[in-house]
Amino acid sequence: MFFSSNIAKCTLHFLHQVLFDIQTKNLELQQYDTSIVDLHRIITSLLKKLNDRLEQKYFGQQTRILLNAMPEDVREKLISSFVKYLGSISQYIHKYYDEHSLLAESVAIFGITEIDQIKFDQIEKCVAILNLEVDHDKLFEEIISLQNTYKEVNSYRESLFVQIEKYVGGHEIEKQMINEVFEELDDEELVNRIPTQARVHQDSCHKNST
Repeated sequence: MFFSSNIAKCTLHFLHQVLFDIQTKNLELQQYDTSIVDLHRIITSLLKKLNDRLEQKYFGQQTRILLNAMPEDVREKLISSFVKYLGSISQYIHKYYDEHSLLAESVAIFGITEIDQIKFDQIEKCVAILNLEVDHDKLFEEIISLQNTYKEVNSYRESLFVQIEKYVGGHEIEKQMINEVFEELDDEELVNRIPTQARVHQDSCHKNST
């Protein structure tokens, strides 16, 4: 039986490794919030992983174990087929991605860098690739203004610990205020209860005397 042979098992382990890599990136591309800013990172990371497998001829530990147990001629033939398969996948990705790679690489800076670290020439490069007609002087002023605003807002940003501390502290104050209100209500109820009890006692004494 083919599927019970070591060659078949080795091939299936190899496909499991490679197809898992591809499917993981495919799911990233299908996410609702994925944009062209993310495209460069996703595709280049996949290509790098495929190229690393090719250069190092690493196709997974189980695949390696089975390959090492095979005769040399069979092992070399399988490795050659694996390399060819990975090469064809890499070529297929390049075929459809290279057309948009320049734009994707240019706008990728917006996804991996804080806005105050972006240089104006990087933005101009995106404008040129998209063939946009813009006033570069106004664009420069707007970018500088936006970066200054970002720095100012970011300087007021508090750490998560401080926010939690304030939140918890605020609730402790609220709890203390509520307790004080209840204590005041208890005192008022006690004050009102004493005259009432006194009147009841007086009425009782008056009835007994009559």
